[in-house]
Amino acid sequence: WMFVFGIISGFVLTYFSLKEFKIQNQGFMTFGEGFGLGVLVSTVSSILSMTLDFIYKKFLDESLNQKILNFTEESLEARGTSPEQMEEILKKTIEFQNSGLAFLFGILFLIFIGAIISLLVSAILYKNKPVFD
Repeated sequence: WMFVFGIISGFVLTYFSLKEFKIQNQGFMTFGEGFGLGVLVSTVSSILSMTLDFIYKKFLDESLNQKILNFTEESLEARGTSPEQMEEILKKTIEFQNSGLAFLFGILFLIFIGAIISLLVSAILYKNKPVFD
């Protein structure tokens, strides 16, 4: 549900950002301007989001990573994964969680989702200036 909430809030944030930009430009916004601004908004919000996620997991609720590992282990057991494979997967999961890669991949993933949202919102809101005006 958190993922769905994130997608909806990203859509709403992008929509109102682009709508305000359009208002500030006399009701006009090209598709490229909308897409560029939308990606900029998603980049800033994804850096902020991943930074807050890191702070939360590192300083406020250190048990959250363990809960994620427990959930992963239960999912692997339900699929019938062998103990050797499970141990290797959990080991790699711990390494990934403790490296900066999780932070980096989180930002990149959120920017990618934001770019898709920006494409959709820009396609809805764009209005080119008349050529002969």
